[in-house]
Amino acid sequence: MPDDYDALVLEARFHRSLAEYRSAGGSEAMALLDTALARVKRAVTVDPSRGLARQEMAETYRQRGEARQRQNLDPSAELALAIAAIESIPVTERVALDHANLGLIYKIWADYEDGAGASSDVHRSAAIDAFRRAIQLDPKLHAAWGNLGGNYYMRAMLPSHRDDDLRAAIEALTQAKALDADNVVPYFYIGEAYRLMAQRERAREDKPEETIKRAIAAYEQGRKVNPRIPHLPNGIGLVAMVEAAELVDTGKDPESVFERARVTFEQAIAFDADYAYSYWNLGELALMRARLAHERGRDPRALAHAAILQIEKAIARIPDNAGFRATLGAAHSLVADYELDRGIDPQPRARAATIAAQAAIAKNLREAQAYIVIGDSLATLARFRARRGHPADFHEAEAAYLSANKLSPDSQDHAFALGQLYERWAAASRARGLDPAPALERGMKRANELLTKRPHWPTALLWRANLTLVNAEHTSDLAKRRTLAEKSADDFTAALAIRTDLQPRWERRAALARRLAGRSP
Repeated sequence: MPDDYDALVLEARFHRSLAEYRSAGGSEAMALLDTALARVKRAVTVDPSRGLARQEMAETYRQRGEARQRQNLDPSAELALAIAAIESIPVTERVALDHANLGLIYKIWADYEDGAGASSDVHRSAAIDAFRRAIQLDPKLHAAWGNLGGNYYMRAMLPSHRDDDLRAAIEALTQAKALDADNVVPYFYIGEAYRLMAQRERAREDKPEETIKRAIAAYEQGRKVNPRIPHLPNGIGLVAMVEAAELVDTGKDPESVFERARVTFEQAIAFDADYAYSYWNLGELALMRARLAHERGRDPRALAHAAILQIEKAIARIPDNAGFRATLGAAHSLVADYELDRGIDPQPRARAATIAAQAAIAKNLREAQAYIVIGDSLATLARFRARRGHPADFHEAEAAYLSANKLSPDSQDHAFALGQLYERWAAASRARGLDPAPALERGMKRANELLTKRPHWPTALLWRANLTLVNAEHTSDLAKRRTLAEKSADDFTAALAIRTDLQPRWERRAALARRLAGRSP
């Protein structure tokens, strides 16, 4: 009976379900979805007054859009048709599942925008509104609770982040967990929300220890539900990296926590050898340790090489991930910076860093870390030219750093990278007999802004101390020199009292500040 409404809808649903089973979006699956659409469109013409076919049409277009999104193809046209299908159902006839489906449509759209480097705020917020409406109609719809929490979490990650979204995410995910205790997804996202909350507490100089414990507890509860899913040990490793960073900034030894992170990332890989993110995170962990070695004046190259090997494994598994390539560039850039300070030609490494960063930007124009890498490489090359007596232009590096800060305005690490550029720019200008004042002024402005938000961050205190000391060295006004040196010495003292591990690298500059201030060495 080709014109039987219910039979047409049932046949369409069969083809759509078969497409979902067969593949994530191959030609066979798309052909099945085409057949499903043909049947459901016919059903609508048979009886335009009924909503069942329109619901099925919306699900089919959503599935087509999701298949395109998984292939990094623009799903906008399919998703717009899915929304239109739902909106063609009278509001009074829409049920909870219609609103939940609408939420999924907006979620897929927002996920695509995040991956493509576009702003996802509008569609992410629309997804949240749709899931909230679904829950109003059916408070026991556990999938809607889970998706509501997941989208609150994703919106909290946007540059205009909302801390309230993290709390709302945890509340919604806790409700989803209560309704379906055997679903591992809410446990994972609760851990993710607490992890992001801990990172923000660090940035505000609030103590993150309790939040870190809550994150680990959520991941561990999820592991009891499904002990072999790689996302959970991967999350535990990422929380350990937050904990290690806090230990470093408070002058404590992070090595045991670094080791804990490594073990959990390797557990994730043991569960799934193709789980690219744990290779990436092993690379990020090695890079974090390399940066710490470099900060202490030690050779970071072996650790940077280990980072590169792991990141290349991640790229081999997901070639289109911009973040992987940006981290690869960061590892090369760190080596270039170290080699410059040791009198080694940094150009090959700086070139490798730039190539990786440009590849990241080609994948995602909004990958802020890639612009930091380009800025680092350009700054290293400018310093290299200056040391060889050639004109050095730091403006291109500044432009790259400014782009990163615009894309990620809440990142203190990116703000520090820009400030460090001004410190090095001023030092290079002074060494060549040029006026360092413009770079010093910009650097001090950035340093003071950052230290207003995080007044006890040793790394930023050292940066401001050295900027102030360069200014003291430059001025010919003895009274001004003494005043600047006193400020510099105070910052050095405060920073090195916390980060005693950095005393060997900075003690010579700190001693100079004390001498210019008229203090005992």
